[in-house]
Amino acid sequence: MAFTSNAKPNQSGCGYRELNTLFHEGGHAAHFANVRQNAPCFAQEFAPTTMAYAETQSMFCDSLLGDAEWLKTYAKDENENVVPDEVIKAMISVGQPLSAYRERSILVVPLFEHKLYAMDEDSLTPESITALIRETEKAVLGVDVASRPILAIPHLLTHEYACAYHGYLLAHMAVYQTRAYFIGQYGYLSDNPEIGPALAKHYWNPGNSHTHDQTLRNLTGEGFNPSYLAEHCNQSTDSAWQEQTERLARRNKRLKNRGVR
Repeated sequence: MAFTSNAKPNQSGCGYRELNTLFHEGGHAAHFANVRQNAPCFAQEFAPTTMAYAETQSMFCDSLLGDAEWLKTYAKDENENVVPDEVIKAMISVGQPLSAYRERSILVVPLFEHKLYAMDEDSLTPESITALIRETEKAVLGVDVASRPILAIPHLLTHEYACAYHGYLLAHMAVYQTRAYFIGQYGYLSDNPEIGPALAKHYWNPGNSHTHDQTLRNLTGEGFNPSYLAEHCNQSTDSAWQEQTERLARRNKRLKNRGVR
């Protein structure tokens, strides 16, 4: 399994976004490279593989980039200075209030798509489609015009990805369920040697021989549960920062116990 990325984190203008791409596509690579079944059909992106199942693997990996424990370990400047707490707190202050909006920005796409395909063919005009877009944006996002043009999203324009965009939101739900399980079990995520083998055994090895719900049950012991993502979105900035500082404290204790400064 090979993949490409032009990520160059130490180059100005090519840092966080490309690092996110590297982790995201790396998650896909780790997934498909670790399917342990007796035929290639268990390790391909088309049905019965679902987008929600596939994107859970990649989005779990790229979710680590926002964790304070990961940032404290790897986000360093050219002089090896660790990212200050104030910067991490500022990132949370900017990002946390928009958590629900980001998920709604995913949701608006499949809701529009569903309504579009339900329209009578004779009523399909540029004006009616534009009106439907504005109506859906207002209902879901609370704005008159969304910052991301819906019809510019490739998933609506290519037949193999039509009616699949909701998979990203379902994947995010599964990601936060997975994160909650590992944090509950071990207290941390970054550089945790238990996570890779667990993902390989319960998520990757079965390929699409198991449903998305089955893989979640195999690992976490419970079926698909969106409440973990809801809890994350409903956190206040202070609560999110407190959670990160608690995990940082546990990280520092682990390092101290290992004699690492």
